[in-house]
Amino acid sequence: MPRFLPSLIGSSLLASVAFVAALAFAAQPGKRKPDPERGHDLFNQSCWPCHGKEARGDGPAAAALSVPVPALRGHFTQETIPDEVNVTLNGKGPMPGFAESFDRPDARRIFVWILSLDAPGGGEDKPSDVPEPDGNPEEGN
Repeated sequence: MPRFLPSLIGSSLLASVAFVAALAFAAQPGKRKPDPERGHDLFNQSCWPCHGKEARGDGPAAAALSVPVPALRGHFTQETIPDEVNVTLNGKGPMPGFAESFDRPDARRIFVWILSLDAPGGGEDKPSDVPEPDGNPEEGN
């Protein structure tokens, strides 16, 4: 056996172990984003084309639709979030459902972000005043 083969095997094994360790470290969950920030991220992923960047119903896709897109800001309260979450997940009228895109707690986070825009000094950094859903996450509030 050539003299360099054991060191080559050892180096390859060490590199493999380091690679697997790096993957395991990278896969560990980090600190969860605050609800308004996560809601803003989700809104930017799925909602803004119709509802606009600031949830005013003026997204770029809104002009192409045959029905007006509602502004979301100022049109609901903490008490009506569960109803809005149901519409978001299941759809209503011309609005499609987004249950395949995110779950009930994440849909709720979108409305937490929108409510934070309407709050005095509103912005996405405002902590959530809406409690986390109790019990089964699929039942959420």
